[in-house]
Amino acid sequence: MGHNPEDAVSYWNRCGCYYGAKSHTVRKWMLDSNNYRLEYGLGNYSRGAKSKERYKKSRKPKNGKLLKSC
Repeated sequence: MGHNPEDAVSYWNRCGCYYGAKSHTVRKWMLDSNNYRLEYGLGNYSRGAKSKERYKKSRKPKNGKLLKSC
């Protein structure tokens, strides 16, 4: 299984890092079955390995405001 349309690292770096790892918002996103798709073979592994994106540390948003897309 893999995240779709946005992978977990991208979601975390865009929104999740502002809420914290165990926040209600992040857990809700992780548990939403609409964020997953069944993938056969090694597609999910290879896509993750090729990605240069890495998890960022939790932080507060600049100016105290989250992006509208979050």
